[in-house]
Amino acid sequence: MLDWIAENSGTLQVAVSLLTAVVWLAYLHILWLNFRRQRQPVILINRSIARDENAHCFVTNMGAEPIYLLEVMARVVTEEKTYHVKVTEREEVALNDVQNP
Repeated sequence: MLDWIAENSGTLQVAVSLLTAVVWLAYLHILWLNFRRQRQPVILINRSIARDENAHCFVTNMGAEPIYLLEVMARVVTEEKTYHVKVTEREEVALNDVQNP
């Protein structure tokens, strides 16, 4: 057995080196996938517990990189009609500031 190893040491070295390279490439692939997954933005959009006009929408960034909201659209569906509105630049109005006609 030792004689066979001594005779084929060059071929065995190449085989072991190739096997080591394959293992390192597998590790590199796993590290790259993990890195890509961590840098991917994950946006969680949730509604508060209220179901009326006082309900708030929470937009949360769960990723490592910052995100920037350019526009938020809201859709309200009633029995008669569906309304679409841009709510990115709206103002909060307190209920006691609103005067009833």
